[in-house]
Amino acid sequence: MIDQVDLHILDFLQANARLSNAEIARRVGLTPPAIFERIKKLEKSGVIKGYHAKLDYRALGFNLLAFTFVSLKDMKRLPETGRRLADTPGVCEVHYTAGKDCFLLKLRCRDTEQLQEVLEAVNRLPEVAGTNTIIGLKEMEAAGPGLGEWPPAAAPRRGR
Repeated sequence: MIDQVDLHILDFLQANARLSNAEIARRVGLTPPAIFERIKKLEKSGVIKGYHAKLDYRALGFNLLAFTFVSLKDMKRLPETGRRLADTPGVCEVHYTAGKDCFLLKLRCRDTEQLQEVLEAVNRLPEVAGTNTIIGLKEMEAAGPGLGEWPPAAAPRRGR
């Protein structure tokens, strides 16, 4: 069972996974060994899936961010198609979606020429019916859902 303290721990780790157990303990009012045990429990239960370095893709020369909607000819090969899309160089994320399109891809490319190569690779998949791509102009960091504040407070009602 996840309690409010666990949610606060998850908030802190989501913001900075390199925080020490001692620092998290100080922030939530527990001992470092208690924090260690809670984090291990969250890892073992699968709530914490891993720890990752957050990269500045622009600093690495990947200056273009794009999102591509993918529609399919045949829904029978959906899981296989999702795996093939995920294995395509340049594709960072694959999301199965509801609506007209089956997948939403997040792409990172050096330039429009590389974007064209990625889109050509996606469109070569025999089950792909078509794509629609939008280019992100600026990426803004979001804080996340605020787990320690979960469930979120209801929005204030507007007067009639």
